[in-house]
Amino acid sequence: MGYATFLRKRLIKLSDAKQKETVVDFMSGQGDLFDLMKGSTKLRRLNQVDFSKQMINRSEKDNRVENFCDDITSFEPSEKVDLVISSFGLKTLSEQEINDLAYKTKSSLKDNGEFYFIEFSFNFFEYLFVGCYLFILIVLSSLFYSPNAIYHFYFLRYSFLFNDKTVISSFKEHFENIEVKRYPGAIFISGKK
Repeated sequence: MGYATFLRKRLIKLSDAKQKETVVDFMSGQGDLFDLMKGSTKLRRLNQVDFSKQMINRSEKDNRVENFCDDITSFEPSEKVDLVISSFGLKTLSEQEINDLAYKTKSSLKDNGEFYFIEFSFNFFEYLFVGCYLFILIVLSSLFYSPNAIYHFYFLRYSFLFNDKTVISSFKEHFENIEVKRYPGAIFISGKK
């Protein structure tokens, strides 16, 4: 079990997702969160939304799951939901898309509905460690691998430069109270409509 799986399990537990009837999973990817929820007897409908048709096609098929290959702003759930969740997709969004996501999250929720998002996020010392580690990887890759390998390491480096302050401020614009919990290398953002 990797750290991302551990954090996803924590997200499911914190959100009490197995006790919800209707759920939206934004940036669902291959449906990793549904894999952790599928034992739920209360789950009636899960909308998985992702930009990538390939990812949606890889997700498990289940009669409770509806998959949507859509951008966030045009997605509309067929009914208001109890819970909106997302794991590790926020870093792929621009500031405007994050603001759109916060708005869409609020408009998708029932009254008293909740949202729980998790994303990788590093403090200064974690950036320093990751930066040194990636620098060593880049140097080694330039000595022993092709230029394409170097590109992949640069992509990895930039994928860690997630700005959680943008997400927090965007969600504060749309929700009165949000809660932020930090774990080593990760941030949980949650709130209630």
